[in-house]
Amino acid sequence: MMKLYYEYASKVLNNEIVTGDTIKLACKRFQNDLLRDDLEFREDVVDRAISFIGTLKHYTGKHAGSNFILEGWQQFIIANILGFYWKGTGTRRFTSSYIEVSRKQGKTALAAALCLYYLIADGEDGAEVLLAANSKEQAKIAFDMCSKFSKGLDTKGKYLTAYRADILFKATNSKLKVLAADDSKLDGFNASFGLLDEYHAAKTSKVRDVIKSSMGMRENPHLCTITTAGFDKTLPCYQLRTVAIEVLNELKSDDEMFIAIYSLDADDDWRSEKNWMKVAPNLNVTVTSKYIKGQVQQAINNPSDEVGVRTKTLNQWCDSATVWLSDESIIKCTQAVDLSKFRGLPCYIGVDLAATSDLTAVSYLVVDSDKYYFKTHYYLPESALTDKTDKELYKLWKRAGLLTVTAGNVTDYDYISKNDKTIAVDPRLDFAVGRMEIPYKDWGLPANDWIRNVSSGGVFLPKKHVYSKAEQDAGLAGSTYSSGWAPGSAMNLQYLCLRDCKLLYAECLANDGELSAAMQQVNDIRERAAKPDNIIYLEDGTPAANYLVKPYPSSHAAFSNKETCIKAIHMERKLELAMEGQRFFDLVRWGGDYMNKELTAYINYEKQYLTKFYGVSAPTASKTMFPLPETEIQTAGNDENGQAYLVQNDAWK
Repeated sequence: MMKLYYEYASKVLNNEIVTGDTIKLACKRFQNDLLRDDLEFREDVVDRAISFIGTLKHYTGKHAGSNFILEGWQQFIIANILGFYWKGTGTRRFTSSYIEVSRKQGKTALAAALCLYYLIADGEDGAEVLLAANSKEQAKIAFDMCSKFSKGLDTKGKYLTAYRADILFKATNSKLKVLAADDSKLDGFNASFGLLDEYHAAKTSKVRDVIKSSMGMRENPHLCTITTAGFDKTLPCYQLRTVAIEVLNELKSDDEMFIAIYSLDADDDWRSEKNWMKVAPNLNVTVTSKYIKGQVQQAINNPSDEVGVRTKTLNQWCDSATVWLSDESIIKCTQAVDLSKFRGLPCYIGVDLAATSDLTAVSYLVVDSDKYYFKTHYYLPESALTDKTDKELYKLWKRAGLLTVTAGNVTDYDYISKNDKTIAVDPRLDFAVGRMEIPYKDWGLPANDWIRNVSSGGVFLPKKHVYSKAEQDAGLAGSTYSSGWAPGSAMNLQYLCLRDCKLLYAECLANDGELSAAMQQVNDIRERAAKPDNIIYLEDGTPAANYLVKPYPSSHAAFSNKETCIKAIHMERKLELAMEGQRFFDLVRWGGDYMNKELTAYINYEKQYLTKFYGVSAPTASKTMFPLPETEIQTAGNDENGQAYLVQNDAWK
């Protein structure tokens, strides 16, 4: 007899079970993974977990007192998370999972069961299970279920002791702890399993980052994110969901994340009963069709209830908490608007000014034939970005190119009226970095959806060594996008170029006190950068930005002051060799103190905008050099006096 998790995947792909495209992709991935040479699937581990969960007893509702019997879709999730191992090892394949399903599907019960399995039955001594949510109240819901399950397992409390906010399994000295985003202390953990419940409501990824970073010493850690849909697509959950869907569609690679998203397909009518099974795999088990029908009718009758019903009952992401215009109406008329394509047409501009703490908005309306095109850009003073409660959202807008932050504590109207293109920039910036509104080689203007995960990667794109559209069309960029944007880039290819040699020569001259000769080398590089061929142009032939680079005049301090000269050379190497894999080696050559200072400044700036820099610090000056590998020290041996030829530096002893 075929085991239920195999049967579920097979029935989904044979259309015997109604699901959306994302679950079909997950099932196809499962079947393909079973055939991979580098993976092995351990049925015994999966069956043991299913058997363990089957000993848990429901304590409320019509199933109170009966054992927890996993449905096919639940067994499928368990099988994926626990069953795959890298072949020939004791290491599990999946270290994280993203599970999204509507309410009343037994989501929290499944999550609680997984927590107890990792606490009791996964075989790890000193296991640490973290049950996390956006708030203490939300975390307590899942914890209370864990607590009641544990009391059903051990009625006398001989092995399991449930306290107010944790559960102790004495046999292995393992502990389950509750964690919430509003806790005052979020460190000091060593998690073996983390559950992040209702992630859609999280304002930042802080708790998720904390749990993930705490798992480094565990052999088989797992971070499970389980949630319903939400209505704020700017929050971290939707960004994670976007990445997950790209992985399922093989647009992005993540071999260590399991994904199960029970959602409607793009063209599905949420009002149609035939589609509800896609979001409710426990239909007529833990939730009835009658209940969903009542919820949907309520949303149809009262538009103010629509978002709540669609996000929670039908697991459909919406764009706002309340509805004035329906999502369908908005989506149908939404597209990226490039104002440069409307040159010569009438344009109507509306400006909503603010002084200190509110947004200033500039909206453009272009009429082309019988169509209306709108585009809005926002401005905010720097001080407001720090103080406002919506600062994380505004930082996201800034990274997406929708918001410009002006200096000071009041909105700079002069800056807005002149816009960004009055600011002079070195043309090499736009050859190294892809910026909004600047043509990206021959691909056109970058759009927001070019950046896969703005919250973790920012709005700027790598540009050097990235293939052009013409190269792709000519078959010179690999057969698929999975080949990468920049195969054979400077990060993987060592080369020596004249630009690098001239600047290294300039550095040598400066250190020898030959400042004029050193600056001549720098000026040679700058004169080349200023040539018309090294400027990026728009389709109409005008420069894409206000480009300015010119040689240093002989009266400049760099010609007479050694420190200034060396600073000029350092800056030139940063500009000329950006994105070519040279920066790290430059910093090492210039010394530990210099490297520490540069990295500290970089981290402190980036952590204002990117959550991955939270808690990151630069290495101390003494540890900016990598340690000597012990194997190399041993291989080198000793001299005639018995002293090692290679000696580890003090910082790494």
